[in-house]
Amino acid sequence: MGRQALSKIPVIDFSSEDLKPGTSSWLSTRKAVCHALEEQGCFVAEVGNKISLEHHNKIFGTIGELFELPTETKMQNTHDKPYRGYINVRSVHESMGIDNATSLEDTQKFTNLMWPNGNDHFCESADLYAKIMAELDQTVTRMVFENYSVEKYYDSNIASTGYVVRFGKYKEHQNYDSKKGFPAHTDKSFTSIVQQYHANTLEVQTRDGEWAGFDSTPSSFVYMVGDAFQWLGYVNGSSSSLLKPSEALDPSWRSFHGTELGSDLEQAWSNDRLRPGKHRIMMNGKKTIHFLALFTFNEGTIHVPEELVDEEHPLQYKPFDHIEYVRSEKGHGTENPIKVYCGV
Repeated sequence: MGRQALSKIPVIDFSSEDLKPGTSSWLSTRKAVCHALEEQGCFVAEVGNKISLEHHNKIFGTIGELFELPTETKMQNTHDKPYRGYINVRSVHESMGIDNATSLEDTQKFTNLMWPNGNDHFCESADLYAKIMAELDQTVTRMVFENYSVEKYYDSNIASTGYVVRFGKYKEHQNYDSKKGFPAHTDKSFTSIVQQYHANTLEVQTRDGEWAGFDSTPSSFVYMVGDAFQWLGYVNGSSSSLLKPSEALDPSWRSFHGTELGSDLEQAWSNDRLRPGKHRIMMNGKKTIHFLALFTFNEGTIHVPEELVDEEHPLQYKPFDHIEYVRSEKGHGTENPIKVYCGV
């Protein structure tokens, strides 16, 4: 069914040089972005010549090299915060990450950890992708904040946002459904931006319950709402967002994701203004799939802004620490983990 629903994932063009706040191009794109996130929880972002086929092939070529490294080398990718280090889920899924990924210095540290003799192709490509995805995220976040008239929180929100780039590999496993790479889930991040390599395996559940795929290109990314962005919050005076949940298999992965959820149509999102981007990975005959993704997290305690609380939208969430929410398993396996974790 996913291939039949291709047109249900909106495609939005971010390649224009005229896409500046206040311009007609900005306003029309903002309208399309917010409509997509309210209706589907996601969209495909087309960034044009910001990413070339050469860039695309170079980064995914080096990602392939990354996962061919010895396990003991990959296991050196550790971090005290959740979802930053190396994860291996039953030999079906592997991923590792760079914290503070928009910093060339931190990307270089990760590169040197994996390749002590250096790997300039990987470092340069990872830095380029991190910066382009972060720029896309900041643009979309500004549009959402403007749309809900809480733009005064935008700058402080960005100041408190951390960017994690993860590189991943899915592999077919004989003991599991050969069609499924990863079950349906949403993410505990604020937002998720994903790109695949020569594989149309990511599917998103639409409002009507269908699973929709899309034809990816080297210059396209899937932008999805995460748990913490289902409502616009602010962090210790800085802003947060309007989106929803995630799932997992081993302890560290499960703390970020959750478990396979029921239909989004069966969930009552109360005053959640944006839909979560519920998605899954289908192998579709592929033996191995590589991807890269940017996840955003906020440091500090998140509060719902008073501007978003009224008679029609009463307060639904208590203040919560985003990193502790990601770390916690409270609500794991339920239809609405964040509601269980910090609902009023």
